[in-house]
Amino acid sequence: MKVLILEDEEIIRTYFVMLAKTVAGVSAVEATGSGAEALKIAEDFRPDLVLLDYDLKGQDVNGLEVGAGIKKLLPDIYTILISGFPVEYFSNQPIQPHGFVVKPIVKDKFLALIKSFISQLQSNRS
Repeated sequence: MKVLILEDEEIIRTYFVMLAKTVAGVSAVEATGSGAEALKIAEDFRPDLVLLDYDLKGQDVNGLEVGAGIKKLLPDIYTILISGFPVEYFSNQPIQPHGFVVKPIVKDKFLALIKSFISQLQSNRS
């Protein structure tokens, strides 16, 4: 499974990349802090799973909007939203991700979430 990570804070992005690479079944990881670049990477890299930071400081888009753009390119992609806002904040949004990671990040929950999507992906391909 290929994973794309969109996170504007470099230290957190680096941490997510490191964690994602430890998960069995993850074959490649790409990461960026730019919503526009995430769309370009998605088009070429064709990830199976994308982790999207909601609040992209200094950018004209948020993670949900980037996710919607990626979903147009790759309709079967799984999306996980990363945010400091509670999950309930997103209940009325027009775009719904497949999962949430609430900041501050709990390592075990983060890894379990990625593993669950690997299992779903493998089940769908069988």
